[in-house]
Amino acid sequence: MACAKSGLVAGVFAGALLASAATSAQNVEYNYLLHCGGCHIEDGSGMPPHVPDLRVEMPYFASFTEGRAYIARVPGVVQSPMNTEQLTEVLNLLLNRFAPANANLQPYSVDEVTRYQQEVLLDPKKLRDQLLAHKPATTEHSVTINLDN
Repeated sequence: MACAKSGLVAGVFAGALLASAATSAQNVEYNYLLHCGGCHIEDGSGMPPHVPDLRVEMPYFASFTEGRAYIARVPGVVQSPMNTEQLTEVLNLLLNRFAPANANLQPYSVDEVTRYQQEVLLDPKKLRDQLLAHKPATTEHSVTINLDN
């Protein structure tokens, strides 16, 4: 009988963990839609040239340190009412969704986002243009959307 109770408790606990993970994923998606989707649109396509297409630009910027710092410091990210943990989750959701499978991009850490946000970005458009000017033609990614994330 003790084994049956133990198994039942373990099953309930496992079910609670799965439900919690699903809720967490929904919260991340909700935060993206609520705080970012108004400009970047639900699918990340934005409204180029004024609002970047995250499907194309996110993987590029996330592939090098200065680009990662830029993403974490743009006004929409810095001025978001989300806390650092929530911002980090949203950035990682976007990396998972838009990076090509072979991109091998590192997820953001809370410490990394916190560190980048210590430095104020005075002219985001100027920095964006400078970073894009160094973009090799071979880094242009085709739009790949992973709907499982």
